[in-house]
Amino acid sequence: MARKRNHLNQIVLGLEYYIRGLKIFWKLGLAYFLLFPLAFNVLLFVLGFIAVGDLSNGLVNMVNENLKLNELEFWGAEGLGEALYWFVWLIHKIVYFFIFSILSGNIIMIFMSPVLAFLSEKVEKELTGQSYPFRLKNFIRESLRGLLVALRNMLLQIGFMILFFILGFIPLIGALVPFEIIISSSYFYGFSFLDFNNERKQVPISKSISFMRQHKALVIANGLPFTLVLLIPYVGGILASFFSILSVIAASASMTENEEF
Repeated sequence: MARKRNHLNQIVLGLEYYIRGLKIFWKLGLAYFLLFPLAFNVLLFVLGFIAVGDLSNGLVNMVNENLKLNELEFWGAEGLGEALYWFVWLIHKIVYFFIFSILSGNIIMIFMSPVLAFLSEKVEKELTGQSYPFRLKNFIRESLRGLLVALRNMLLQIGFMILFFILGFIPLIGALVPFEIIISSSYFYGFSFLDFNNERKQVPISKSISFMRQHKALVIANGLPFTLVLLIPYVGGILASFFSILSVIAASASMTENEEF
C-alpha cells in the first residue's frame, strides 16, 4: 500500500507542477521562449512544403517518362500531367501530415532539445541560484545527449505502438490499447523532459534510465499533459511544440524543488 500511495503522490506532484510551472513562466518572463516553437513550426512547414513539392515533381516526371503521357494526343491529354501532379502532391501532403501526427512529439523533442535544455537550466538557476557557466564543449555534449535520449525514446515508443497495434486485434485486451498508448507515450515524453536535469548534472544515461523506472509515476504524470495536447485533431503537433515549454519548466521545477529527486 505504501508503494501505491507513493505512486499516487508522484502523479499528483507531477500534475501540480504544471500549475507551479505556469506561475514560474509568468514570474520569470519566459514568454520569449515561445518564439522558438514558432520558428520551429514555420521552418517545419517550409521544409515540408518544399519536400512535398520536390517529391511530387520527381514522381510525376518518373511516371511521365515511363508512360509517355506527354506524347498522348487525345482530348484533355494536356491537362492529364497537371492533374497527376496535383493528385500526387495531395497524396504526399496527406502522408506527410500522417507521419507528422504520429511522430510530432518526438520531432519536437529532437529539434528543440537544445532550447529545452537551456530553459531547464535557466529555471534551476532562478529557483536555486545554481549557475552553470556556458562552455561550447558542454553545450555540444548536452545537445548530443538530449538528441540520443530523444531518438532512443522515439524508437522504443514506435516499438510499443506496433506491439499495441497487434494486441488491438485481441478481444477485451484491444479495448485497453488506446490507454496503453497514452500511458507509454506519456512515459517516454516525460522521460525526455525530466532527463534535462540529469543531463545537466552529468548523470549517465544508464543511471537516468534507472531513475525514471523508479519514479515512473512522476515521469508519466509529467508527460501526460503534453501527450493529451498532441491528441488534439489537426493542430495537436503545433500546439504541443508551444506546450513543451511549460512541460520542461514543470519537469525542472519538480526535480529541483524536491530533494528526493
